[in-house]
Amino acid sequence: MNPSDDPFICTPSKDIQDINQYINEREPSLLIASSEVEEFYTTHSGTEGSVGIKRFGKNRLWTENSGTEQRYVSLVASGQREDRLQDRLYAFYIEKNRDPRLDSDLWVPRVAQVCMADRGGPKGYLQFRWTSKLSARLFCGDYDSRLYFTQLVDVNTVLAERWQDTRVYALFRNGWGMSAVCVYTIADIDRIFKTSNFKGHTGSVPRMTAVGLCVCVCTLENGGIHKVLERDGQVFVIAELQPFNYTAHILSMMLHSSTGKLYLGSSRELVQIDLGSCEQYGAQCEDCVLARDPYCGWDGNHYQHGQSQFFQNDVNTHGPCSNKCDGIRIHLSSKYFLNCPTFSSHAEYSWRHHGNTTAIPCISTGSEYQCLLLIESMGPEQQGTYSCVSEERGYHRTLVQYQLQLDSGATGLASPRLACLGLVLTLVLTLLC
Repeated sequence: MNPSDDPFICTPSKDIQDINQYINEREPSLLIASSEVEEFYTTHSGTEGSVGIKRFGKNRLWTENSGTEQRYVSLVASGQREDRLQDRLYAFYIEKNRDPRLDSDLWVPRVAQVCMADRGGPKGYLQFRWTSKLSARLFCGDYDSRLYFTQLVDVNTVLAERWQDTRVYALFRNGWGMSAVCVYTIADIDRIFKTSNFKGHTGSVPRMTAVGLCVCVCTLENGGIHKVLERDGQVFVIAELQPFNYTAHILSMMLHSSTGKLYLGSSRELVQIDLGSCEQYGAQCEDCVLARDPYCGWDGNHYQHGQSQFFQNDVNTHGPCSNKCDGIRIHLSSKYFLNCPTFSSHAEYSWRHHGNTTAIPCISTGSEYQCLLLIESMGPEQQGTYSCVSEERGYHRTLVQYQLQLDSGATGLASPRLACLGLVLTLVLTLLC
């Protein structure tokens, strides 16, 4: 068959068929296609317009203009990872040096990273803009001989079976007419972006700004808000907060990410909420663990705001009270209520008598903040230890213990105070704290 008799016809996707006006043959470009989506990436060099990385397709994005001249050389995809949400795109470019010193290089070589799963910011703030863009300086040279190459000329990529082993070969020149080729692996570049400090920032990067921890704040009709964690495709309501002491309609909401402060406005007032207020979850590390709040962490003794960390330990911790519980004496045939406070709406609460594994359900009172048990008629069989147990994510915790004794005398009933607020942890925790 003569190829000219049956020419190959390329039919573009509907999502990218109108991008011809944006294509520049002098700019690097990359088409990423799968059965689910087709996206076209390109760049815009110079100082005017939307300088940077652009994406065309179902979710169009571009970069905010930095005001500094940039010239793009190549676009490289990181390769498919186990978690497709972590796929990256790297842009290699040179940027006009802002250093005014006469001996400084004219251009600075850089590599920028964006997440392919980036969908841009909300309306009014970074809408249609990259929210995941980071950049780092490329180094090519020899420190010992003080020989440096700063003019990035070309980039070629050799793909590997594992995305970490993909190699990037970059051709450089310097002001002395010398050339060099430096080799970088995608694993090296990925490590730099994950572990390096931000420019001008000497401390460790807070986990609440790390990729993979997404906390959503949702407003409610009654003026409250839900603090929601999205992780591994699962949604978990961390807490429900009531910023106003009256029913209100929230008209505006703004998050100051560096301080963790949330500002809410109604028709009557403006309220500030500290999203890193961790004391509401309790005073113990296990309370922090079960809260699963990325704004809160545990340093071994106290809450640390804005510092999430993985906590793994064989826990056998006890509260300030001993396991020995004071007895409560009750008259024969008397009725008696046992009360247990509930702290988490995600936990299941029940009662145990004499350590029996058969759970006694709570009495429904219409309140979600207490779990009651009714002793209908006190007798010899009702004597013994009653424990209120919560269970959440396979984690058991004894909240309250009562020791009931039959009183055959004429003394009055004992005060229904908590006899013991002991804490018994029975499982190994491997949770996010």
